[in-house]
Amino acid sequence: MVPRRLRLAAQRSRTPAPPDGTKVTDWVQAAAAIIAVLFAGGALLISVDTLKDQQRINQSQLELNTAAQDRQQKRYASRVAWWTTIQAPTADDYRIMVQNRSTAPLRGLEFFLPPGQRWLLGDSGAPLLLFLEDIPPCTVVRYRIPPSLDGDAAGAVRASFSDPSWELRFTDNLDRWVISAQGIRPAGTEPPYPTTRNGVPDIAYSELWEDRAGTSDAQDCGEGG
Repeated sequence: MVPRRLRLAAQRSRTPAPPDGTKVTDWVQAAAAIIAVLFAGGALLISVDTLKDQQRINQSQLELNTAAQDRQQKRYASRVAWWTTIQAPTADDYRIMVQNRSTAPLRGLEFFLPPGQRWLLGDSGAPLLLFLEDIPPCTVVRYRIPPSLDGDAAGAVRASFSDPSWELRFTDNLDRWVISAQGIRPAGTEPPYPTTRNGVPDIAYSELWEDRAGTSDAQDCGEGG
């Protein structure tokens, strides 16, 4: 009978020793793990860049859509223009010229000089307001200072025509607008001038100018800018 100690020694002698490649395998596994981490980090950076690119694309698309909607909303108003003539010191040569190159009529026209300007009637700071007749599509209208306006009032209005602060307010088929030296913008629902309880403008001077100095056909009439 083989002693127990000898049997254990024999078993130990028969147990194979760990292969020499164990350390190499560990290194390979560690390297693979590091490479996987690097690839994962690179993929994360690519994902972040892709997300930023998508956000920029979405923002650009939103801006394009907003600009397209703005152009569509202004397709009539963008074809309206006004100017004044002050060539000679007579009432007949001081006029408001309004050009409607759109296919929509213009209604509720107000030619308005805001408060705080230097060409004012009455108390300092009071605005001027002129109501103009409606303008049909594709038409240029010349409004002349009416004969009913004379003396200091006529002089103040004539002098005011050199002031760039005048605004033309009107309504087309889509919205109410303001055209001023700063460009075109929505007018909103509130009038720019003070009113009485009955909604009557509380200003230094206002009048409906019906006395037209003539009309003509507008060139290049249509829609858009």
